[in-house]
Amino acid sequence: TSLAVGLGYDVGGRSATSRGLTTSVMLHRMSVPIEGRAHLAPWVYLFARVAPGAGIGLARAQDSSAPSDLKGTVGFASGDLSGGASFLFGPHGNPERRSVRIWGTPELGYGVTSRPRVNVAPTGRDAEEVLGQDMPANLGALALSGFFFRLSLAATF
Repeated sequence: TSLAVGLGYDVGGRSATSRGLTTSVMLHRMSVPIEGRAHLAPWVYLFARVAPGAGIGLARAQDSSAPSDLKGTVGFASGDLSGGASFLFGPHGNPERRSVRIWGTPELGYGVTSRPRVNVAPTGRDAEEVLGQDMPANLGALALSGFFFRLSLAATF
């Protein structure tokens, strides 16, 4: 058995249009994966992982009737619980000899996040105008929790 700690960075986004309103969100998340491993053979190990983290979301709303885009930023806390196995594709030679080795890792888990509320407001010059000013808008809460499957390739040396 062994313990491994690392740093993780995830990025993703989504956009949608409904009734003339186009919204988008881009998420950036940093995490600290902590992994317990059970080595079954030199070419395979099982693992259980917990990955606490935090992130930031950049939201944008574009209304065709508004003079400018509405933008907002949200922060959120996150954590992943997952498990899987890592398989050595090769080379399978002496593990004491230094060489580049390629690993494949299927992983199944559940990601939990806080539910940040997304508020967007006009920015720049348009936010300073008195007449015809766009008002801030609440787009509701982001639901970011859910199951995930990840397939990774890694190189060790």
